[in-house]
Amino acid sequence: MNSRNKYLNKGFKNVEGWFEKQSLSVIALLSDLQINKSLNGSLIEIGVHHGRSFILLNLCLNIDELSIAYDIFDNQEQNLDNSGLGDKKILLDNLKNNNGLLEKVRNIQENSMNLNSDKILNESKKKARIFIVDGGHTYKIVYNDLKLAAEMLCDGGFIVVDDVFDFSFPEVSVALIDFLKKQKKLIPFLILEDKVFITNSEYFSSIYKNIIIKNEN
Repeated sequence: MNSRNKYLNKGFKNVEGWFEKQSLSVIALLSDLQINKSLNGSLIEIGVHHGRSFILLNLCLNIDELSIAYDIFDNQEQNLDNSGLGDKKILLDNLKNNNGLLEKVRNIQENSMNLNSDKILNESKKKARIFIVDGGHTYKIVYNDLKLAAEMLCDGGFIVVDDVFDFSFPEVSVALIDFLKKQKKLIPFLILEDKVFITNSEYFSSIYKNIIIKNEN
């Protein structure tokens, strides 16, 4: 059993976080489809907490790809809505414990409000084929992070937006709805748990949905 399957079967349970097995398994499934379709890009997450979803991204990497983690980490005074508690040491320990590809990790302590697509591209070297948005949960931050994700997404890549229907963070849902109204090219193709999956390609939206349905049967 390879490291990714071990993580999906059991390892993720030992990492604090809010991505459950079903959503992690779908991300892995879609990542495999991307690779089979020759998609190549970075795997990025804003707001990594202790790494439950980021570790999976790292374990989904192709040979020449990087996984990029953005979090405020030690600057928790900037965590205005108390959504998560990023900790770089815990993240690295969890990556090591789950056979993560440490040489392919870029941990960047930064408030996403200070980022732009040029800065991200400078770190990642490539546009993203998977981009998880799970940073601050205020309207302004979520909208900003969605904009960054959309700008960074390669053709056929997908965004995962977390906590969309969490009653504790209603501004996440409002920001996502407002953003999608203005971004006509983005296509939501899956709602799973409290996460919304979005792509920028009608073709990939169709094949993503088809493989998810096929995998359920």
